[in-house]
Amino acid sequence: MMNPYIYPVPATWWLKKRVYFFFILRELTSVFIAAYLVLVLVLLHKISVGRVAYEAYVQFLANPGMITFHVIALVAALYHTYTWFSLVPNIVIVRVSRTRVPKSIVSGAHFIGWIVISIVIAWIVLLLKVEIVTWEWATYLVEEALEARFHMMVSYFTGLSNEFLYVGSVVAVAVLVIGGGTALALTFYILSKQVEVERSLAVTRAARLVAPANKTSEPLWWLLFGAGGMVAALLAPIQIALTGISAPAGWLGGSFEHSRLLALVSHPLSRLYLLVLISFPLFHWAHRFRFTLLELGLKRGRRVVATACYGSAILGTMLTAVVLLGL
Repeated sequence: MMNPYIYPVPATWWLKKRVYFFFILRELTSVFIAAYLVLVLVLLHKISVGRVAYEAYVQFLANPGMITFHVIALVAALYHTYTWFSLVPNIVIVRVSRTRVPKSIVSGAHFIGWIVISIVIAWIVLLLKVEIVTWEWATYLVEEALEARFHMMVSYFTGLSNEFLYVGSVVAVAVLVIGGGTALALTFYILSKQVEVERSLAVTRAARLVAPANKTSEPLWWLLFGAGGMVAALLAPIQIALTGISAPAGWLGGSFEHSRLLALVSHPLSRLYLLVLISFPLFHWAHRFRFTLLELGLKRGRRVVATACYGSAILGTMLTAVVLLGL
């Protein structure tokens, strides 16, 4: 059987057409987001070290070069958000009574959710009253509430509203990110398998029947890719705007004072949020950057590149967990 002719593709193919250029540009947004997350990890470490180290690092972030980088990273994150949510209606088909929901509604719902989540995160970071809650303090409040009259109980629960809203907001974000990311990743994987089937049509039926089934880890990487893409689309722009630009520029006042920030990031839910924020987009970068190199013509060392990309994401996740446990 004759082998199919494979048309040679030059490494500069992405410069031939505008749509190709923006395709590669979309793929490279993950690089800027991943670089920003490394800086966030260093920031968390400096917070755990102490006030002096934290303030020195904020001064480093305030230099013009770092501000410029974060502005570029913000543009990249916004472009990723736009392209990601614009792609969702083409992959996730929503039907109501056998009638397909228009793409504009599906995409618009994601953009509205992104805006709401960004507002909630900004409120938590800038305005939430953070206190260190001890068991004795909580017990005292409960006893006082039980002994007080009705209006005192109302006042008590109003006092706890910040904490409940914080918990509910983070849980809602986690459910949306993990659930939506998982569904999107599985859809991506199913579509990739369909593409593989279409490409295999050039092979004879007999060859396909006798070909052994190869075990692969691709489903796992596609799952992490989808989850990381959703996390980056929802959370990266507001985080870059707050911690990469506004705080170093001195626009946020006491909201980023060391003691307040330490109390905020030390909360168990904050640690979970930060782990999700850093870990999943790193895997998204690893998967996207790996295939970008292949699309640009990488022919040798593909296994080494895959190991380096996914290994870096795993190492970043482990370092993040260590830093968060040390807060």
